[in-house]
Amino acid sequence: MARLVKLTQGVCLIVVASLFIVMLPLLLLTYALYSALLYAVMWLVWCGRGRNVLLVYSNSPVWQPYMKLS
Repeated sequence: MARLVKLTQGVCLIVVASLFIVMLPLLLLTYALYSALLYAVMWLVWCGRGRNVLLVYSNSPVWQPYMKLS
């Protein structure tokens, strides 16, 4: 019985490792394409309006005096 459990664990490990090896490059490629597409869309939409900076800040009392000076 213990031999069957070890064999089953070995087969499961091989299957999971194979899936990981196949899926990891696909996930990295998908992430890279998504990032590049998002960058291109933001570049075309935002810079196409003549704006070169996207500034996002909170209405925090700590940063409010600094933002008013800039």
